[in-house]
Parts: sequence; structure tokens; C-alpha cells
Amino acid sequence: MTLSAFLRDYLYIPLGGNRRGNLRRVINLMVTMLLGGLWHGASWTFVAWGGLHGFYLVAHHGFGGMFTRCLAHLLPRTATVLVAWLITMLAVVVAWVFFRAVDFTTASTMLLAMFSIMDTDSFPKILFNAGLDTSRGIWLILTWSLVAVSPINSNNLFDRHLGTCMQSQSVAWFSIGAAVTMIAALIAINELRASTSPFIYFNF
Repeated sequence: MTLSAFLRDYLYIPLGGNRRGNLRRVINLMVTMLLGGLWHGASWTFVAWGGLHGFYLVAHHGFGGMFTRCLAHLLPRTATVLVAWLITMLAVVVAWVFFRAVDFTTASTMLLAMFSIMDTDSFPKILFNAGLDTSRGIWLILTWSLVAVSPINSNNLFDRHLGTCMQSQSVAWFSIGAAVTMIAALIAINELRASTSPFIYFNF
């Protein structure tokens, strides 16, 4: 049971979901995401994080189709998908700033730094504040961006292996997938173990 599934099955759908008209769907989406933000902690920054995600969902349901059709008239399909993906990624990253920041002042500072990236004096501070130089920071960002975008996501990977196991009645493929995942996790932990930044949920 994931948080998204819990919010959908035990909050959004019982509230009426999208079965009671557009206005009620907007209200249900906002209520669900605001409470999802509060679930993470009693802070207004979490409310802002949830509210932004609710606003994004409302905007998507209200204007997403029209926006995509307009782009389709102007750009090839591949470019349309890329633009939509970039807009979504930017919106989500902005929202996560409020999740990570301890207050709105910190969030404002982080957002100003993010959108003043051409400032050569602040650029190294934007990348990292743990002693990493700019060039290494850039390469790490590019590398992990490719890792995040290129492979199939973990849920699809698990479903694929689970389907194979169920069809063959064998745990071989699942065991291989689990082993590869564990190795990758251990490598990542080993690379990051020198960091002093605690896991975000340790704060709750």
C-alpha cells in the first residue's frame, strides 16, 4: 500500500472522486492533496507542497488536454511529449522545494537560487553546499538525470518480473531482479554514505 494508493482509495474516492461533477472533483482533489501534505508533518510548508500538487492536478484535468492539442498543432509529437514532460518536471521540482525547506523564507531562497542559475557567483552554491566543486556537481546532475529518465521505473520492472514468475512458476527471474536491485542499492548507499544530510523522514 503506497501513500498515493491510500489517498486515492480511502480519501479521494470516498469523497466522491470525479463522479459528482467538475466542481466537486476540483474540491476533492484539493482536499486530498492538502491532507496528503499534512500527513507528512504539521507545517505550512507541507500544506503548500500538497496544495501545489492539488493545483497541478486541477490544472491538468481542466486544461491539460487543450494545452496538449495546441502544442500538437505547433510541434511534432516527440517535441510535444518532451515539452509536456519538462513542464511537469519543473512544476514538481518547485513543489518539492517546499517539502524540503524548513520554512517559507528558506523555500524562497532556494527558489531564487534555482531560477538565477546564470549568476556565476551563486552557481556553485546552487549545485551543492557540501564541498563539491562545480564541474563535479554538473557531471553528477547529468549522470543521475540520465539514470532517472532512461531506465524503466521500479514498479514496471517489478510487475514484469512478477508476471514472468507467475507464468513460469519459478522464482528465478524474480531472484535475479531482487539481486540486481540490492546490488544497485548497496552501490548507491556506499557512494552517499559520506554525506551528512539525514534521510528526510528522520525529521518526523
